[in-house]
Amino acid sequence: MAKNQSILDKNLSKGKAEVNLSTFAVLFSEIIAYVQQRVKSGEELHDKLVSLGRFIGIRMLDLIVLREKGYKRETKLLGMLMFLKSTIWKNLFGKEADRLERSNDNPRNYHLIEKEPLVNTYISVPKDNSLNCAAFSAGIIEAMLEASNFPCKVSAHWHEGATTYLIEFDESVIDQGLNFLMKNFRRLPRFSNIRRQSSAASKFVPKQITTLPVFLHNHLFPNVEVPSTASNDAFSKKLEILEKPVLRNANLLQHFEAVAREKTDTYSAYMDEMMQWNLEKLYKLLPKEFNFRTGWTRYDHQTGEITEVSHPLESCSVFDVEVCVTDAEPKGKLPTMAIALTSKAWYSWCSKRLVENTPYYDFATTNEMIPLSVDGEDRKARLVVGHNVGFDRARTREPYLQYKTGLRYFDTLSAGASIYGMADHQQGLYNKDDLTEEKTIFRKDWAAMKLEKLMAKWRTNATKVSLKDLCKFLLSEDKDRLSKKISMMKKTERDYFVKEPIMFFRETKNFQECMAYCALDVIATAKAFQKLVPKFREMYPSPVTLYGFLNMGDAYLPINRYWPQYYDSCEKALLEQKQQNSIQIVKSAKTLCEETNITDPWLWTEDWKLSRKDSNPRWYNNLFANAEQRALSIEDIGDDTLNVRYGKLIPKIFGMVYGPYPLYDHPVYGWGYLIPVVNECREPDDFVELGKEKSKVLMPAGALWNIYNERFGFAPKELLVDLSVEENLKKIGPFYYKQLEKASGHKSTKIATPFALTYKSLLGRLLKPTRFQKEFNDFVSDFFTTKFWISYSKRFADEIHVWQPEASDIELPSKTDSKLENATKLIGALAPGIRPAGTVSRRAVHALWVTMTNVKDEKESRIGTHLKSMVQAPPGYCIVGADVDSQEQWLAAIMGDASDAAGLDQNERRPGRTPFSNMALAGHRSDNSDLHSVIANDLKIKRDTAKILNYARLYGAGITNAKNTLMLRKLKQSVIPFFLEFCKVNGLMDSFVRAGGQFFVPTYSLDDDDGSEKPSSRLFEEWLIQELRNRGFSISDSTTFKPIPEIYENFSSTEKYFIGGYESSTFNYLVWSARQGQMCTPVLKCILGSGLSIPQNCTGTEKQLFLDTFMRSRMNWVVQSSAVDFLHLLLLSMDWLCTEYDIGCRFMISIHDEVRYLCKDEDVGRCALALMWSNAYVRATISQAIGIQQLPMNIAFFSEVDVDSVLRKSVTAPCKNPDGTVPKPGESWNMEMVLEKTDGKLSKGTI
Repeated sequence: MAKNQSILDKNLSKGKAEVNLSTFAVLFSEIIAYVQQRVKSGEELHDKLVSLGRFIGIRMLDLIVLREKGYKRETKLLGMLMFLKSTIWKNLFGKEADRLERSNDNPRNYHLIEKEPLVNTYISVPKDNSLNCAAFSAGIIEAMLEASNFPCKVSAHWHEGATTYLIEFDESVIDQGLNFLMKNFRRLPRFSNIRRQSSAASKFVPKQITTLPVFLHNHLFPNVEVPSTASNDAFSKKLEILEKPVLRNANLLQHFEAVAREKTDTYSAYMDEMMQWNLEKLYKLLPKEFNFRTGWTRYDHQTGEITEVSHPLESCSVFDVEVCVTDAEPKGKLPTMAIALTSKAWYSWCSKRLVENTPYYDFATTNEMIPLSVDGEDRKARLVVGHNVGFDRARTREPYLQYKTGLRYFDTLSAGASIYGMADHQQGLYNKDDLTEEKTIFRKDWAAMKLEKLMAKWRTNATKVSLKDLCKFLLSEDKDRLSKKISMMKKTERDYFVKEPIMFFRETKNFQECMAYCALDVIATAKAFQKLVPKFREMYPSPVTLYGFLNMGDAYLPINRYWPQYYDSCEKALLEQKQQNSIQIVKSAKTLCEETNITDPWLWTEDWKLSRKDSNPRWYNNLFANAEQRALSIEDIGDDTLNVRYGKLIPKIFGMVYGPYPLYDHPVYGWGYLIPVVNECREPDDFVELGKEKSKVLMPAGALWNIYNERFGFAPKELLVDLSVEENLKKIGPFYYKQLEKASGHKSTKIATPFALTYKSLLGRLLKPTRFQKEFNDFVSDFFTTKFWISYSKRFADEIHVWQPEASDIELPSKTDSKLENATKLIGALAPGIRPAGTVSRRAVHALWVTMTNVKDEKESRIGTHLKSMVQAPPGYCIVGADVDSQEQWLAAIMGDASDAAGLDQNERRPGRTPFSNMALAGHRSDNSDLHSVIANDLKIKRDTAKILNYARLYGAGITNAKNTLMLRKLKQSVIPFFLEFCKVNGLMDSFVRAGGQFFVPTYSLDDDDGSEKPSSRLFEEWLIQELRNRGFSISDSTTFKPIPEIYENFSSTEKYFIGGYESSTFNYLVWSARQGQMCTPVLKCILGSGLSIPQNCTGTEKQLFLDTFMRSRMNWVVQSSAVDFLHLLLLSMDWLCTEYDIGCRFMISIHDEVRYLCKDEDVGRCALALMWSNAYVRATISQAIGIQQLPMNIAFFSEVDVDSVLRKSVTAPCKNPDGTVPKPGESWNMEMVLEKTDGKLSKGTI
């Protein structure tokens, strides 16, 4: 009887050649079934199969190596991969894998391709290819390679019907070998046969940049040698009379951070205090019943005592205001009720109108606003926290006082938007479940497949910033009862404030319910605040940023009676224009009813059935708001006669064409035009299916075809669109539909109207009417005259104009009076609800003021464009301000200079070093040497077009169209000194890229060896090989025919940079910054929010995919967010100087690159001088911080400071009051004029 053998007794060197396929299929199907019962997603199933495969792989490797190679393991990567493809695959699956390829995009990646994996033989694959059981094999591969000391990640993907195993090796696999040899480098020999490539930059002749005179340089850059370019002209001598402020520190950034700490320490302490609040406990102390009385009621936490108070007594609070939107004039703007929470009490506030049913006044005074302090104490530092707190601030008393108070507001919406928010284009992606459209931009299938997984990771880092969404995001991991209640809170009561009349809130039940809702909003805001503050401090470490965040929203805009009258006059003009428009449309439509029919080339899609009441076609009747309006005579037609949806009929009524093609309103894609298919248009009229319902409509092909013959004769072929090169055309009968070209940034798939601003320049030229020409011209003129006001009137009306209490004693003329003699006597103000950091880039946001269009010339006829100038200084005051000259262009230029000069001697790190910077600083439009003129001449385009192009490219647009780009690799730091000497000796200093202090050299392929000029990287490597041989190292011939990975930081990683262009250094810095794992601004070190940051655990392919998707936004952020740092420093400098020298002014507003202050007449000169000093300090701070210890003279001061009585872009911009009077022109002072008016002194006693 044979002795039984255990598995341990069997000979490892022998094995059965094959396993029955049916047996394998049954066993493997059981594995799949087992796993499926224990996972919740396809991704989890994939990972589980990989894990099981690893279990097999790590055990099979030893067995196969023993059997096939006598236990001699592969130590070289290529040998191991070939062993895997052939021997291992035969042992596992009875055949070799089909192909092994190295990725062209990333040298770290290899693709092992198998057409029909054994593990998928009896697997039913879902239609969406979401399951690939070859993940099991991927786990085997991964385990075997890792056990062989080749760490990697392996995943299985469907690709063109086959399975591709993507093998992503760790950097350490590639980066090994010759590092120790770098220690032996010495002086490098000269290559005499190298030709330098010509480029735009090499042809550019830089101008010398004149820098600050000696005494100013020594003040701003102490202990730094004065450059030879220091100014010494007559104007520089005049500057010597300047009174120099005393700095806290020789380092300007440290000086401003010290000042910022002084300005914000108290508020920061309040924030610390609020972080310690036990919100669960405080919420339990919420009053069971709120007091229904006018003003503030206090509910003490400790004693429960209920008292009437004038304002919240504590210095820091969380605050929320609710408004009854449907209430009478001023409609839905004044506060109805409010709740505040402090460490010691709850507070409730009710308006007098709510409690006592008082009528609305003709205008509101500060008495109707919510007081948060009392006279005499309002300069004391107080902190109010709210969500979209600008809305609440506009309904409090303190912002309308002429003097600056100590009250500051912390906006959790702005904090959330900058930390966790999204760029505009990301918001659409965030809501999108179907990413098919986005996947099409990726050529590689594996990239498209990873997009879903990447977006899932990204969504965990970003959120919408409504209070409900933000809390749900921030509190998702909190398990306490209050957090759950907040995360699940409903907004039902919010609808009450939108829909219900004010008497609804006077009912006890409704009042208590709405007060409780308001209190829950307060506690939710407090919760969000406690979550946001630590992150805010981590991401924005400089106290300057906190100062800017608290003060950017502290806007104050003085007004007089012209403000409300301007609204009335614009509304009247709008109604008149709309009435004229309506008359023209009705006249034209009535004519069409009489002269045409269902075969009209434009109205054929409309309903021509006759109405039983008046025998008019239904489409004509649909023009009108109702039957009563339809019955009016032409003379009685008003502004409200037409249906609000009549707009889509206008192009059809005028019979509009685009060139030779009739316009057509597609049910899905909107306005476009019909292109005839020549061979089919001779066919008789036929029915076509339109819309989602596929209803059949008779298409007048003959009439449409006649449009071409009538306009262009009988030879239309040369005029037709070339259908052979057009894409995405929609077939409609014997025509193709082509959508009108979308404007840049157009998000919707539909073109709503051909009268959009995008097409304004085409109207009357390419977009023409074929009938009613005069009416069309009048309509277009009226349309664009009213368009601005239609867009902005509601935003204007939403601004709360609040007047000083003494204004109630002034007798006001009626709104209909043409002259207002008392207009300037009535003193009021606006407190616009600005979000201090409402975007990812931390830019301030406001629907009206930050989007305002400036009046360009006296012929400006658009209704409402003068509204900005309705902000007017009260008697005894002036508006003083300046525009930061080319702020973002200068920031980008100096970043390029600093990046290009990194690692060089101090005297080499100078402004204007790179062509882009030099043109920005020294170029002049007069001699066509400025950047816009140079680009315009190079590209043969207009200067204005070049200006648009330059700014667009500055923010990442057009990068893919740049011609001079190279794929580069990063050199190791130990190699850089030797490589620099190599390039200097051989005249190759423009053959590499320097960005962020790192060096990048061109990649190359041996396949490109066609006798052309070799890149500097290859020449350097050839020298390296020869040098090593000279030193006695044994280098095989094969090494000389491939790149040397060991001299690069990460050989497998290649990056695209620019070389040889005017802006190359600037773009390269922006691109380099955008590729960093953690981006921050170079001066204040503000960190990029998580919405645009690379999600955690994203490496390799996913990381690159994220960068490809959001590169433009990340590049844009570097410049935009640095501009915010500039603005915060500017506001801080002005606050410091005005406090230090007792200058009587207060911050009004900042719009883009404009800053404006309201200043007492007697202090105007000193305020202007403070602005000049502030510009110099901020630019010097930024230059100093990024390593350039010089400042060009021509940007040290504002080119002009404006002193005016009204708010406008420039002192010469035309403006007109509602009564027809014209404000007196303002003045623009350059630095020389400011010196004359102040004698250079900031101290009191000057004019």
